[in-house]
Amino acid sequence: MLNKKNKIIYVGKAQSLKKRLPSYFRKTQIDKKISFMMGQVTNIELTITNTENEALILEYNLIKRYKPRFNVVLRDGKSYPYIHITTDQNFPQLQFYRGKTNKKGKYFGPFPNTSAARKSIGELQKLFLIRQCDDSTFKNRSRPCLQYQLKRCSAPCVNLITQEEYLKDVDASLLFLEGKSKKVISYLIERMDIFSEKKEYEKAAKIRDQIKRFKGIEAEQLVSEISSVNLDILGIASKFNMHCVAILSVRNGKVLGTRYYFPKISGSPGKDKIQHGFLSQHYVNEKNAPSEIIVEYNVQGREILEENLSTHSGHKVKIKNHTRARRRKWLDLAKTNANQGLKIELAKKTKINVQLSELGKVLDIKGNISRLECF
Repeated sequence: MLNKKNKIIYVGKAQSLKKRLPSYFRKTQIDKKISFMMGQVTNIELTITNTENEALILEYNLIKRYKPRFNVVLRDGKSYPYIHITTDQNFPQLQFYRGKTNKKGKYFGPFPNTSAARKSIGELQKLFLIRQCDDSTFKNRSRPCLQYQLKRCSAPCVNLITQEEYLKDVDASLLFLEGKSKKVISYLIERMDIFSEKKEYEKAAKIRDQIKRFKGIEAEQLVSEISSVNLDILGIASKFNMHCVAILSVRNGKVLGTRYYFPKISGSPGKDKIQHGFLSQHYVNEKNAPSEIIVEYNVQGREILEENLSTHSGHKVKIKNHTRARRRKWLDLAKTNANQGLKIELAKKTKINVQLSELGKVLDIKGNISRLECF
């Protein structure tokens, strides 16, 4: 949500916008803070994601980047949650944590809300079976707890795993939280092969299941999968001689959101022509162009445009339209956002036309009103 200065004042996510948005527009608003915030909102921008988990991560990235005023005011007043992994114990502990990050250990976050942090902790437990119990409980266990039965802990409290093996799982969980997916997979495969060679097939099977679970979770985390990469992904939609270009921006592996542009073009050009015109105008003097621009169609004069962008930005810029796997998913997401942006803009135009038609009836004007002048 943005104010009249086009400044982001609130970021939120919703599974159903149809259900979520009306709560902000109730005439008899009970929450005075929401009422005060909505008095300042002049525009609402949307970004569609593939999964709810992506939406959580995107919400976190936007809040961290823009620090919207009302994301602080409207929450519970507590500090943002972190994931904390202790480093001063023989069997490190995985914790949900709030407060100052001055205790020994590694911190990951902050997360935008409690559910985002707890969801990640749940994933870590399923993948790496790291304990969550406090030290007192850990020291006094005589048999495995329910977490072990649910396959969320390896029960180091009763020595069902060696310290060496447990610490390897902790190392893998740290790599996972740092976004080093390939290293995690390589590490797990290496361990599985070692157990297979030793004919410890039960342990090898457990790691095989870990790899399977990891790949499933990895597939849901498209938003933060491309680490240390800067790219723009262009999606284009056209309908009724109106065009929308959606730019999905990724900086340092994090999605910052989607920007929408509605170029005015005469006639009915193809999307490849719209793409070419937009690239040559939007990026021609861009000093902060990303290292990679993903587009759907082939680009005429690609080398010249890349050279121009590289010169202005001070680093090499590549424009790519042959995408596979991960980047193809990004492109599909940008196209989905472009279609949604176009629908919203068309709805605005339709509403304005209806209003002008009603005004024409009131003023007894024959024909369509195409222009208003106010004095």
